[in-house]
Amino acid sequence: MSPLIATIIILLFVGWMFLRDFRERPNVTGALWLPFFWVFISGSRFPSGWMEILGLHLGGNSVDDGSPLDALFFMFLIAAGLYVLKQRQVSLAWFTANNRWVTAYLVFCLVAIVWSDIPLVAFKRWIKLFGQPVMVLVLLTEPDPMESFTRLMKRLAFIWIPISILFARYYPNLGRAFDGWTGMPMNTGITTNKNILGCDCFILELFFIWYFLRVRRLEPGRARRNELCLCALFMLLTAWALRMAHSSTSLGALVLGTVLMLVVGFDFLDRRRIGTYIVVT
Repeated sequence: MSPLIATIIILLFVGWMFLRDFRERPNVTGALWLPFFWVFISGSRFPSGWMEILGLHLGGNSVDDGSPLDALFFMFLIAAGLYVLKQRQVSLAWFTANNRWVTAYLVFCLVAIVWSDIPLVAFKRWIKLFGQPVMVLVLLTEPDPMESFTRLMKRLAFIWIPISILFARYYPNLGRAFDGWTGMPMNTGITTNKNILGCDCFILELFFIWYFLRVRRLEPGRARRNELCLCALFMLLTAWALRMAHSSTSLGALVLGTVLMLVVGFDFLDRRRIGTYIVVT
């Protein structure tokens, strides 16, 4: 199959998946696109990386400098996220009172800038770190947080997995690279490193296994059957992409996470001792 035909098929498939998602009219708001783009870019390539594909060099002169385009992109998402949280009446005082450990971690990272060799760069990266709880709060303050989380993960899978397979198989200049230490070739897919691709696949595969188990409990019907078919399809595609990545860490984490998820579902286990079970495992 030629790369052009493969590209058309993949793009039609991605478009059909999103059209199917929109037709279901999920109980989510437009603000869900903020965490979607945050996670999508963080798990694939930064905006400057996508511009590089088009032949536009918009990155900085060094890794420390970063790219003005990337900084502008993340600052826009953070500002938009803060605006959404303000509209939903989520205050900083409420956040710190209900998330003390997260607050302590963010404060420690802020204080750590004092002894950094590159304080300005560290401060810019702290701002980006601050954007992560902002995106999480946007997700959790949706009308139906569980539905929003499910839609977020499915929409990421609609792009990450098909495009990764397309890049790795038909566009080696985009989806493949060489290991800087061993010189061995590796499949990177939509990302820039095989381990990042493996991490994406691990997260999505674990999600679809969880979602499959959840959908199985629904009442028999057409909607249930369609969702089970969707889960099966993307579990296969994600497993294929994970195999291409050759990421042993991601594979091991997937096996451990799946086993833990299944074991926790046993009725004879005391769920109050989950922490003990995890440590023993």
